[in-house]
Amino acid sequence: MVAGVGAGQFTSGVNLVEVYASVTDGQGTPVTGLKQADFELRENGELQAIANFTAGDFPLSVAVAMDRSFSVAGAKLTTAKAAAETFLAELRPKDEAMIIAVGSQVEVVAPLSIDRSSQRDAIAKRLRPRRGRKSEGFNFPRVSLRSTRG
Repeated sequence: MVAGVGAGQFTSGVNLVEVYASVTDGQGTPVTGLKQADFELRENGELQAIANFTAGDFPLSVAVAMDRSFSVAGAKLTTAKAAAETFLAELRPKDEAMIIAVGSQVEVVAPLSIDRSSQRDAIAKRLRPRRGRKSEGFNFPRVSLRSTRG
């Protein structure tokens, strides 16, 4: 730059909202083979243009947060663990999941992966009630998630 001459300013914006849809019939069976023309998108009742459309079977990336405070000890925690394991069992092989334990602190007990064995192990062994000090509050760790298109 030449002294006294400022750098140019660049402003940009994007007005694109991603909308994901899964379509099932009355019995809950997925409906496949749909095209862009089969969909209508409305905002506040007003028809919106669909700029991009991609159909397919995309993998999920999900986080399962489990309360491990003493308020859910015993039967409540056992039920929550069983529900989490049932949820994991329904995921497809390429779907990623992570397990997060929430109590007086938040801890990632199984990082984002497709490894169901380590996820089930974390639920079984690392989700035990922990007593925290009331003065601790919540201490959220930095969690890094990968972006997955779809």
